Amino acid sequence: MRKRYPKTGGKMGKSMEKGMVLANTYEILEEIGSGGGGVVYRARHTRLNTDVVVKKIKDEIVNRVNNRQEADILKRLKHPYLPRVYDFIETEDAVYTVMDYIRGTNLQDAVKEHGTFEPKQVLKWTEQLGEAVAYLHSQNPPIIHSDIKPANIMLTENGDVCLIDFNISLALGNTMESAVGISVGYSPPEQYADPALFLKVFSQSLISAQNAAKTAEKNKAKAEETEEIEETELLEQTKEQSDGTELLAEEADSEQTQLLVEEKHSTPVSSAAETTEVLTNYLQYVGKGINEKSDIYSLGATLVFLLAGRTYGMDPKVNQEIDAFLFAENEGLSVILKKMTLPNPDERYQNGGEFLNAVRNIHKFDHRYKKMHGVECVLQAGALGALFAGALCIIGGLFLQKVQGNKTYYDQIAQAQLCMSQQDYTGAESIVRELQKEDVLRIDAYELELEILYNQQQYTECISKGEDFLNSVPVTTDAEADKELLGNIYFLIANSYYEKEDYVSAADYFEEALKNHQDNPMIYQDYTITLAKLGQFERAQEMLDAGNKLGLPKDSFQLAQGELLSASGDKTGAEKCFETAIASASSDQVLRRAVMLAAENDKAMGTQGLEKEIELLEQYKDHFDTSFNIVLKETLADAYMRLAEATKDNSQYEKAVGLFQEITDSGFMTFRLYENMAILYENMQDFEEAEHVLEKMVSDYPNSYVPYKRLAFLEADIQQNKASKDRDYSKMKEYYELCRKLYDNSEDTEMQVLEKLMDDVINGGW
Repeated sequence: MRKRYPKTGGKMGKSMEKGMVLANTYEILEEIGSGGGGVVYRARHTRLNTDVVVKKIKDEIVNRVNNRQEADILKRLKHPYLPRVYDFIETEDAVYTVMDYIRGTNLQDAVKEHGTFEPKQVLKWTEQLGEAVAYLHSQNPPIIHSDIKPANIMLTENGDVCLIDFNISLALGNTMESAVGISVGYSPPEQYADPALFLKVFSQSLISAQNAAKTAEKNKAKAEETEEIEETELLEQTKEQSDGTELLAEEADSEQTQLLVEEKHSTPVSSAAETTEVLTNYLQYVGKGINEKSDIYSLGATLVFLLAGRTYGMDPKVNQEIDAFLFAENEGLSVILKKMTLPNPDERYQNGGEFLNAVRNIHKFDHRYKKMHGVECVLQAGALGALFAGALCIIGGLFLQKVQGNKTYYDQIAQAQLCMSQQDYTGAESIVRELQKEDVLRIDAYELELEILYNQQQYTECISKGEDFLNSVPVTTDAEADKELLGNIYFLIANSYYEKEDYVSAADYFEEALKNHQDNPMIYQDYTITLAKLGQFERAQEMLDAGNKLGLPKDSFQLAQGELLSASGDKTGAEKCFETAIASASSDQVLRRAVMLAAENDKAMGTQGLEKEIELLEQYKDHFDTSFNIVLKETLADAYMRLAEATKDNSQYEKAVGLFQEITDSGFMTFRLYENMAILYENMQDFEEAEHVLEKMVSDYPNSYVPYKRLAFLEADIQQNKASKDRDYSKMKEYYELCRKLYDNSEDTEMQVLEKLMDDVINGGW
């Protein structure tokens, strides 16, 4: 039986009584609970005659709210999966928020009453919550919920979810410091105030979990008595937190729920060394301050709880058991959840938009490992349906058991996928090699290998290995799972040909991909762009419309439509599409592509689009991670150089110099950057600095002919600016000869120009 805890006390202040009227508008009906932000009441809006929630905010939050700015931001929010905030009331002794009363039950109670939920149901709620969190994070400044957990998600009467309790967000403002509340199992390590607090909380919970497991094994008959004792002990332990942080009764009860589940699983206790390793990994991120990535962790932990009935903790054996369970339920979702709950914030999805994009493209994770090799199944009449998550197979509605011997294989597949999600391609490749040794006929391992190669931009090798596989390995395409995997192999080869600008071959492979995996909207999107490159605009539009019907995300649709219009010559129409894609971008990945495509479209419009290109790039040049910001700054510098040439305004060159300086100051230098900087200084008639840059380029790239080519052109320019009698082309000749010695006979029209120039010098025709 659930233990009842006091609803008020501590710093919550005095309760409001039934019948009290707040601000002459809200009649208090009943106290319905307490949370990390304060005491919660159901009230009646006397004028509108509708129920609302009134929350009395905790003192420590009130003390950190300096003005109404944060509350006004919350009042402007409007989203189907968030409650509407109606009012923010300040009295002499308290502060209250008023928002929608959401009828239904919270997911914490739903799990306690009905058990965990099926993946299909959780996937629906995952996208809804993703939309809500992405919306919060897209605000300016971003709104960090900071207390996402099952108890703060309402299951409404129509079966949708609603993310509630924004009052802790008020405490954060724009500072993004540590949150007021801590929810054990759901708060990320960076949310804890200090290592001492983290160690205290998790050492207690770990001990309690281990004791519960041991007790359950020794005496199942006394389980109910043990639960009651440990529940009380845990509550007393978690209430005594350092730095004034209070773990509320609900959270202690949530932790106990997990302990009870662990008892049922009878998970072996990990060694001290194993636990210490996990703990050390978490500790390095404690107290680092919270941001959007913190919400991602809490949401991930919440979704894990809905599926598995418990969350990740300090016991590695428990974590491994959860991993195996989630992978068996849905491998695509398991990969996403693992990334969300990594201890290092930088390795998670960076915000709600990125997470939502991953969910909407879950087929990229969920399409593999579905065919059970060597599985014995009891067959009834009917065709073989799709295999779900590599662990379940459904035939005629019957559940078919998987052979235990396959567990290791799928565990390795899951590990390889996790490595790839963390960009550990070396680790992923090593696992795949071992898998291929075990069974060379399995499609899933080869498909994963191609994806690893593609993600590393090894397009030639991806094509070679993919075609070798298709030509030499027998492929059974009767099962839908096999066809889907085969479709993905064709898809990866097609995209590799696209990156190599072989659009004819790319189109051929996209056609084959669609024959095997015709319900993947991303194939239609990429095929659209390829057909546009080939000038087949009508066919391209057909493909894009088909992908849109299959659920292509709005931002992806606008990107592809923009590329199609741009290729067909409608630069103005393309510009509108790219603007829409930028405004609706669900992730940084989409936004990056939209910004670059918009800039390229503006560039193609010549001087007419130059100012727009510069304005766009200026807006986003510091928006993304360092590596992509560098790309944008290089592009922007090029735009300023073109503007300087068009307007003869040398001050634009100075802006380009400033951008190059920012790039080099960051310690980043590339072959292309050297070349662009040299050209820039040459255009500015700063020959000394141009020569200095090229000499450094020679030092870094001694086997390349390009630095010597640029030096030869530079020397020609230097001599041209002298009086005829003072010109000396000996240095130019020296650079030219070094250039010819290293030249690889690649197609380079500048080499033809240089050779003609050198002939003119030698023959005295300059």
